[in-house]
Amino acid sequence: MFNILSAVGFTGTFLALGLSIINISLYFIHKFKIPYIESYQKKIKDNNFIFSMMKINIYLINLCLFIAIACLYIAILTNQFNISYVFSVSSINLETKYKWAALYSSQEGSLLLWAFILSTFIHIFVRTSLNKFHELQLSIVSIFSIIIMLTLIPLVLFTSPFVLSAINQIDGKGLNPLLIDPTMLIHPPILLSGLVSTAIPFSVAIATGIATKKGIAVTWSVVIRKWILVSIFLLTLGNILGAWWAYTVLGWGGFWGWDPVENSAILALLPMIGLLHATYLHQKKGGFEYINLLLGTLGFILAIFTTFNVRSGAIDSVHSFAESDIGLYYLIFLSVLVILSIYSINKNDFHGSIKITSLLSKESAIIINIFITTMIMLAILSTLILPITFEMLKDQKIILSPDFYNQTIGALILILLTALSISSSLPKKFTSNKKSILEVTPILLLLSIFLLIAIIINIDQILIFLAFASCIGICYGSIISITRIKFKKNYNKNNLHIQLFIRSLSSHITHIGLALFAIGAISATTFQSHNQFTIAPGESYNIGQYSFKYNALRSRNPNKNGIETEVIADISLFKNNKLITSLFPGKNFFTSFPAQPVAIVDIDRSIIQDTYIFLQKWDNNLNTQFHIYINPFINLLWLGGLLYLLGTGMALFEESVVKNE
Repeated sequence: MFNILSAVGFTGTFLALGLSIINISLYFIHKFKIPYIESYQKKIKDNNFIFSMMKINIYLINLCLFIAIACLYIAILTNQFNISYVFSVSSINLETKYKWAALYSSQEGSLLLWAFILSTFIHIFVRTSLNKFHELQLSIVSIFSIIIMLTLIPLVLFTSPFVLSAINQIDGKGLNPLLIDPTMLIHPPILLSGLVSTAIPFSVAIATGIATKKGIAVTWSVVIRKWILVSIFLLTLGNILGAWWAYTVLGWGGFWGWDPVENSAILALLPMIGLLHATYLHQKKGGFEYINLLLGTLGFILAIFTTFNVRSGAIDSVHSFAESDIGLYYLIFLSVLVILSIYSINKNDFHGSIKITSLLSKESAIIINIFITTMIMLAILSTLILPITFEMLKDQKIILSPDFYNQTIGALILILLTALSISSSLPKKFTSNKKSILEVTPILLLLSIFLLIAIIINIDQILIFLAFASCIGICYGSIISITRIKFKKNYNKNNLHIQLFIRSLSSHITHIGLALFAIGAISATTFQSHNQFTIAPGESYNIGQYSFKYNALRSRNPNKNGIETEVIADISLFKNNKLITSLFPGKNFFTSFPAQPVAIVDIDRSIIQDTYIFLQKWDNNLNTQFHIYINPFINLLWLGGLLYLLGTGMALFEESVVKNE
């Protein structure tokens, strides 16, 4: 059996792998004396032949992978079910928009998408940013090529999406029911893009570390600040979309369950945030090279660790793929990255250290916040590694409850919020300890007042009150700082001043977004109320001033996306005997996945709270069990996330547009 799309797609991945190996070989030909070809080496070392060839190969790799992923997507669109991957993820009645989701819904397709996005980012970097590194250019491209090679090896040897089936199927199994949601059309590609983008700082950091000249390109992190921001933006957006999907699809009333894969997904974000702030310190004060290198390499290492977690089957998660042998390969991949990082950090002898004017300066506050962020990262990482290690040694599974995470990671987040609330009020330029103390006094008073209220009202909630006070303090300090920028006298409108204005404003907007996000998350988690009840059609159930009237239960056959039956309940929501809205929770049942029904959640949203309802089950008399969650202030979480993205986007604008004018 022959399939042209399968043949062309596999050839594309194979050629891309071959080109990456050629690039690595060219680097070694340039770098080291190789017996029998020394005379040839001398001829080509005096010109840019090798470097030009390596750049061309990078472009060709991207082209080959574009052709490969286009072939797979066309095969899905045209129902080529004789390709095993297409048969396993798609079906004839799957809507066209969800055939895009089918492209990356399983392991083979997501790895191909990973490789294509990686090659695209590298292509863009080589075209736009590589010329800023001069002596490091060959080293950076060679490290890019190593990463591409390690990414493509499993696609060619172990887990190709272009394998043909022995039987020519007339229809496919269909898409995983959990992926039949609009959010899944963008969440996985964006999160994958965020994880992959960390390869750029990693490669430049490694090349800087192993540079033969001492101290070469010590400002590497400043040069690639734009790429650090790209990683932060994509990872933040990907995780927010993931939380939105969990909230609106999984039918449990929450947005973050401390699932191992969820935890893995935020790991790569934390060192990128730390690196951005460390870059600011390096640009302003010098020094900090070792920390920059460490944080720069950690991002991609943790991205590959996330890939290992998702694909190895070592953890149980609604987000993970089935257990496979590829997990061992990614463990080897991870080991290679760690060895490269250790070697690069130890090889180059950086000099210089940051001179801190005072513990009450902005610089010392940033260092403290970087340290706390790193502690959060290490704490989350330990909760992922230790259970797996324990299971390997003792053959017993350890399951960490959400309460455990709330008490441990939550405590560290509280410390970070408190530190941010104090540092947000510190002046940008340190003048004296006395002035700094005066600036932070309102925040300290605010924290003290909230603690006193907690002691009087409910001492059990003292940490919650402190968290709210810290978030309000962050908003207060950031707004005060914004007004200082806005009303600064003699503000010249040249590029430098515009750049500094946008950079300062974006930073404060991001911090306000983080504070609002935290308020929403804490409120919806701590003060959420849950009601479960069973009623018959025509009956009502009262919760405080709200009344839920169950009108009817209906079913239909949509005949699309593999849905066999859609069951919908008609609910009228009253507040103080006044009709507010109608809600339609339900369930979808799938032909190919009979044991995997998916909840249809409906939500009545307001600024104050969400009224969240889903249908659990019913009997032959249509007596139906519902779950209702009241989530106070959860929409501050989404608003805060949008502000965080806005601030990061403004910083990207400042890097990409203003500097180029």
